[in-house]
Amino acid sequence: MPRKLTAPHGVRTYSNLQWGLLVKLAFDHGWKPWGVRPPEDWIATTEEGTRRWHFMDYFSPKGQRIVAGDAQEMGRSVLHALPDIPLHDALSHKVAQEIQLPDVDEPLRMLQPGVTVNAYEFFSGSGRKTIEDFAAFCRAGGFAIGGSG
Repeated sequence: MPRKLTAPHGVRTYSNLQWGLLVKLAFDHGWKPWGVRPPEDWIATTEEGTRRWHFMDYFSPKGQRIVAGDAQEMGRSVLHALPDIPLHDALSHKVAQEIQLPDVDEPLRMLQPGVTVNAYEFFSGSGRKTIEDFAAFCRAGGFAIGGSG
């Protein structure tokens, strides 16, 4: 399920792979996660007992919230990766087929079976704008991580 980031300053949707690689890039470039806050509607105690909140869960789409300072640090760290990301499309030699879907700007790229992709290849070329946009979104403040539905 894609990750839908929602904030007063906008909404961004990323595939599972994009989101995972953005988080990894941020971490690899100095981001120290502060931990996420529970969703606004979180209920800690139910009839079954106390529910534990997983404060380092940046991945599931539960509506958990990243506070402004954490988001800003995440965005700053992702930008530190840009000098290491190729300006050319470093992934093109691993693509088996491209499919243009309606209402989607970039074609869906089907990779050759068994190939691996790292964040630097994935965001190379025109993918660099994803990092720049994500960093700008993070600089604007905190956000919630939900699903696309």
